Amino acid sequence: AIVGSEGVDARRCLAYLTIEHRGPIPRELRPYLGARVFGCDTCQEVCPWNRFAQTHQHPELKPLPQILNMSTEEWEALSEEQFKELFRDSPLKRAGFEKMKDTLTPSR
Repeated sequence: AIVGSEGVDARRCLAYLTIEHRGPIPRELRPYLGARVFGCDTCQEVCPWNRFAQTHQHPELKPLPQILNMSTEEWEALSEEQFKELFRDSPLKRAGFEKMKDTLTPSR
C-alpha cells in the first residue's frame, strides 16, 4: 500500500483489507498477506518517527500463548463458537469470524 514517496493507497493496505474491507479480499492482493491474518505492522516498521518508540512492558498486551501456538490446521478448523470464546476480549473480534476464515483460507 506504500506507493513510493507519493503516500499510501488505502485500497491495498493489509490492515484495511483484513479489518475494514467488506467482502472477500481480492485474490490478486492475497499473496501480500503472507502469514498475517489481522492488520499489518509495515507502516509502523517504516515510519521514521518510530525510531523514538520504546518497547512496552504491559503484560496485558502480550499475545495469548494458545493463539501463538496454533497450527495452520487448527486455525482452519476453528469453529465460530471457538472463535468467539478465544477472541472475546481481543481486537480480532472486530474483524469477525467470516473475515478471519476468508483471510485464513486462500481458496475462498
